[in-house]
Amino acid sequence: MTKNQVHLNTTPRAVTLKNLQMLRLPGMAAAYSQQFDNPDYAKLTFDDRIGIIVKEEIEQRTIKRKQRRLKESGIREGDPANINEMIYSSERGLDEALVKELAECSWITCERPSNLLVAGASGTGKTWLVKALGKGACALGGERTARGLLPNDRFGGEAGRAAK
Repeated sequence: MTKNQVHLNTTPRAVTLKNLQMLRLPGMAAAYSQQFDNPDYAKLTFDDRIGIIVKEEIEQRTIKRKQRRLKESGIREGDPANINEMIYSSERGLDEALVKELAECSWITCERPSNLLVAGASGTGKTWLVKALGKGACALGGERTARGLLPNDRFGGEAGRAAK
């Protein structure tokens, strides 16, 4: 082989990895590659091994979908808002049962989803509450998500002008 020629790795493993990447299946490619690096996988049946590979692809897609939804909603991924850390003090005027019901996201996932308007005095945690609910909705998935949850530039058209 001359120095200008490129040596292509055409082993079955390399071809399969390349095909998985070409098909845009990075989770499967990573799991497939990992199985060759760990001798414990050799003890498993073919069905078990392929099941692990497929499960990894599903998990990777779920993570990417949640990240995309968070980005579309305007919520930063590392945002500390968490519905499980909600403080229900009397000055905030929050109904704990209602907040927990909203956190289940049935108002988004039902056949006829509803909008949510959060109003209250300054500093009572309205944005924090919306972010926490939005993170839950993004994790839940589905077609209807937390897109455009935060006000100002994230709303379009008349809604955006009214929110400012």
